[in-house]
Amino acid sequence: MNHPPIQALAYRIDTEDRSYVISGDTTPCDLLVDLARGADVLVHEVMYIPGIDPLLKRSNGARLRDHLINLHTSPTDVGAVTERAGVGKLVLSHFVAGSPAVPEGIWLADAR
Repeated sequence: MNHPPIQALAYRIDTEDRSYVISGDTTPCDLLVDLARGADVLVHEVMYIPGIDPLLKRSNGARLRDHLINLHTSPTDVGAVTERAGVGKLVLSHFVAGSPAVPEGIWLADAR
């Protein structure tokens, strides 16, 4: 996956009746779309962009912002990756900038 300088991985598990893809941290990338193509379930990290500024007030500012924006995936982009890959079900994970708490409905609406 695309998450330099730290290598992130994704795995595909195909069973007799289902296919699962589990991605580590990544930006939207064709490698993940190809791996997830036709899978029943995609587990994908997600970043809430409006939640970044409050997070930065508690951290090291510009460097963290650049990392988050350039190496993670917004809900809208997660939805696009899922659609491009033809995945049946999306499971959101590793909610970046989820504090203060972002209501579940916002994550879901943006991914849709």
